[in-house]
Amino acid sequence: MACAVLKPMIEFALAMVVLTTGGAAYALYAADRAPFGYEDQRGFHFAESQRERTPKDSLEMVPESTR
Repeated sequence: MACAVLKPMIEFALAMVVLTTGGAAYALYAADRAPFGYEDQRGFHFAESQRERTPKDSLEMVPESTR
């Protein structure tokens, strides 16, 4: 009788472990594939630090017609 009560609880506990482990694995995978860069008031920049890309450098990459 006790086995009939414990089986659904064990199945539920194992399902929660699998879902939690899968979520943690996906979070690590997504963090590993995230782009390197930084975000400021102007948006996201693909450089390792703000010193590597100045606002002047950013404007040089924008075509004249869109300034």
